[in-house]
Amino acid sequence: MWVEDSPAYTVTNANLFQLVENDINTYQQLGRVYLTGDWNARVGKKLDFIIHDRNINGIGDYAFEPDFQCYRNTMDTTSNSQGQQLIDLCILTGLILANERLENDLQGSFTYTNYMGSSVIDFLMANENDFILLQNFT
Repeated sequence: MWVEDSPAYTVTNANLFQLVENDINTYQQLGRVYLTGDWNARVGKKLDFIIHDRNINGIGDYAFEPDFQCYRNTMDTTSNSQGQQLIDLCILTGLILANERLENDLQGSFTYTNYMGSSVIDFLMANENDFILLQNFT
């Protein structure tokens, strides 16, 4: 993704997050989906899932149980608008951030550093059920 205020967004008449969401929905029907890369998105400590969003079978439409609640540790507590879009993408597609949840990155290390500071802008996203297939995050 381009940086948040890139002029490229005014040149292209497309919502990149919407295009990615459409692709995720298409490919999830075919199998597992993993997304990784530099999203230029800072999510801070925002939740990438909705708490109590699963229906309990046989109890009725309004009974919910907690789902995957593995909160993330992160060294980057700042968020930006692209970070919110990434969080929304996770919630809409059922993918969650693997950063800060897998072995070797439980402390939420920075993924980008320059003279102005450090941030977490590179992410791996997967379905929570696929975490068993992912050994570590390095």
